[in-house]
Amino acid sequence: MKLNLKYWSMAIVLCFTLFGFLGATKIQAAEVKTEAQNIGLDAKKEELASQIKIYDENDDEIHPYTLQELKDMITLDDQNQDNPIHALYKTYTSKPFGFKYNFSIGGGTYGKAFKNPITLLITPQGTAKKFSVAAKYDNGKGGVGGTAGKISLPGGWTGQIHMNWTQLKRGKSYHFNFINNSSSDVEVKMKKVIVWYD
Repeated sequence: MKLNLKYWSMAIVLCFTLFGFLGATKIQAAEVKTEAQNIGLDAKKEELASQIKIYDENDDEIHPYTLQELKDMITLDDQNQDNPIHALYKTYTSKPFGFKYNFSIGGGTYGKAFKNPITLLITPQGTAKKFSVAAKYDNGKGGVGGTAGKISLPGGWTGQIHMNWTQLKRGKSYHFNFINNSSSDVEVKMKKVIVWYD
């Protein structure tokens, strides 16, 4: 009886050791895969960020953000999408839309005016086509004045991007106009756009 108990004890210890080792191997393999995915996502984000062009009201290219700051604004489909909650700001969320030439956020000819816009969260439907977003001054009569700034985004990516507009003059209202930079034969489709503003 003592001999049987000794063998069973050894068998149980051996099983725990063996299964514990196999479990650790699976965890280690998952960590290596996650690290490789992160390196691939980082390379994709860097490629996309390097193609983003930002323009001022004179249509001169400006560089208000570092490459790292632009990369931090991008969330690709393969990533967890933790959207920050900006509790101090109002938000406007668009319905899905598409455009062959241009589209103003908020409906109507010129769209809605947003005072002190902070960020646009842009989520294309499927793979993004080339497009730009122009911020136009509100003329105070429901129309638009000149262009206050513009951001051009490359095509070929999926996911979402936070585009900060803190470079715009504070205390003013702006309209956002999406412009198709691809062929007019190609419809640019958006799942949604969220604007954070005062």
